[in-house]
Amino acid sequence: MILKSDQELIDRIYAYRVDNDMSVKEFAERCHVTAQTIYMLLRGVQRPSKITRLKIEKVLNEKE
Repeated sequence: MILKSDQELIDRIYAYRVDNDMSVKEFAERCHVTAQTIYMLLRGVQRPSKITRLKIEKVLNEKE
């Protein structure tokens, strides 16, 4: 089951990737996590750990 907070994170990841024309692999590298971690999160197979969430949030909150 995908929690509301997880769905919001997923939506932000999609928007960030579209805005920056970035693949899942490129996004994962920027977050310092594996592409598999991002794929599993996006599919709702796995919830992000606190550390993974922090890494992703850091990238999403960067000003480009």
